[in-house]
Amino acid sequence: MVIRDRFGIKPLFYRVESDRILFASEIKQILKASSPGINASYLYEYLHGHRGHFTDETYYQGVYSVPAASFVEIDLDAPTRPDLNFRTWWDLSRLSKAPKRPAAPEEAQHELENLLRASVKLHIRARVKVGSLVSGGLDSTMLTELMRQSSDKSHESYSLVFDRSRYAEFDESNYVDDYVRQSNVKNFRTTFDPNWIRDNIRNVTWIQDEPLIASTIFAQHRAFQLARERGATVVLDGQGSDEVFGGYPHHEFTVWRERLMRGQLSAFARESKILANHSHTTVPRLLYFQMARVPAGTIVRRFRLWYGRYAWLDEKYFRPFRRGAPPEEIARRREVASWRSHLDRDMYADIRYVGLPSLFLYSDRNGMAHSIEARLPYLDHHLVEFAMQLPSEMKAGFGVRKKLLRNLAKRYLPDSITGRTDKMGFATPEMLWLRKDLSEAVTEAVESPVMARVPFIRKTQAREFVRSYVEGKHRDFRAVWRLYALRHWLEVFNLA
Repeated sequence: MVIRDRFGIKPLFYRVESDRILFASEIKQILKASSPGINASYLYEYLHGHRGHFTDETYYQGVYSVPAASFVEIDLDAPTRPDLNFRTWWDLSRLSKAPKRPAAPEEAQHELENLLRASVKLHIRARVKVGSLVSGGLDSTMLTELMRQSSDKSHESYSLVFDRSRYAEFDESNYVDDYVRQSNVKNFRTTFDPNWIRDNIRNVTWIQDEPLIASTIFAQHRAFQLARERGATVVLDGQGSDEVFGGYPHHEFTVWRERLMRGQLSAFARESKILANHSHTTVPRLLYFQMARVPAGTIVRRFRLWYGRYAWLDEKYFRPFRRGAPPEEIARRREVASWRSHLDRDMYADIRYVGLPSLFLYSDRNGMAHSIEARLPYLDHHLVEFAMQLPSEMKAGFGVRKKLLRNLAKRYLPDSITGRTDKMGFATPEMLWLRKDLSEAVTEAVESPVMARVPFIRKTQAREFVRSYVEGKHRDFRAVWRLYALRHWLEVFNLA
């Protein structure tokens, strides 16, 4: 029997061949026993910056991810290779039609605290040294505080910071300082810079098995490296809180649009002013950019994007691989649509298919690279089931995200942390680095022989795209990063 955990926190892959089935926790293990090529349709989504795991495909043709919360039984004595029939053993979507909890905010907060404390106690249970990552944000700091309260042992925390004189907007050390002064929790810090990226991108690419989506992966890698240097073997990680409690900006905008759809005009007008203020814009511009759906404008924008800025990508090459949505994707999108509110749909998609699956892979691989087990208390299934039954007003709205968790945290954390309206989480100065410190490295990447050998990159246009970014003519730094990461993935795994 092969079985995977409820949320797919621990990676598990498989490949079916004519006479055998390969299973592995890392794709590189399968690559040693087989030779799958590039999955062009999956790579296309990456190059366009799309994220989402509505299918079980990977970047490698014929290599798939075992679905979360599923199992398969295999008869090893069968005379021929058996078919794989994955069955679900736990289903969060069963709550999609369940009534919302009618509890008062105070009761819900009390239940949340009990569930969260129980989860933290369970996740710090170990015979080895346990620490926690603390960024200075609400989620990681709350976990660190509950860990401190739940044990007589003196636990350490680990933070990644940047030089405030150069990267003040990316440095959260002042929030970490506020918490450390209040709690006396031991805190150790590390950092990294563009030189470290240049020196380590091939190694981190090897660890991750995939083209790196962003430099935030390096930030987490460095934090785990510090934890290991300090002797920790188990580390608590705050991932999952935003998905479970409504912590992303798009959750807030979903609630805002839902107010309009329900005719809550007074609340909609009030929230419009708050969101415009947080977005540093005006209400009319907010309405236009968030709600306008003009077909002609959409066509023009897409034309400019695909045939102007993304002219470096050979769309004709990918056309044969871009088939319609497979049955499993259609079924999963219907599963998302089965939830009553638009916020629930967003959050369910984030948990199951869009955001967390990628984050799980990065976290597990970064941790295992340093012999560290990353544990995620916010993804205790009792906690997730509780959160998915909360009404929207306990999650996001009127300029506040993760309302219920934030209100609980106000009892234990400094006001500077609970009152934050920005969201960072391992944010890096990637935009600045690519334009300055890493500009030569990126230019070298698009001019490298391996990029000339692949049929889907137009080298001349790619070079112009990077040059235009370095000169400040466009701001699509994420696409520039993807080109940089693509080169190293192709080389490290000998894919071209």
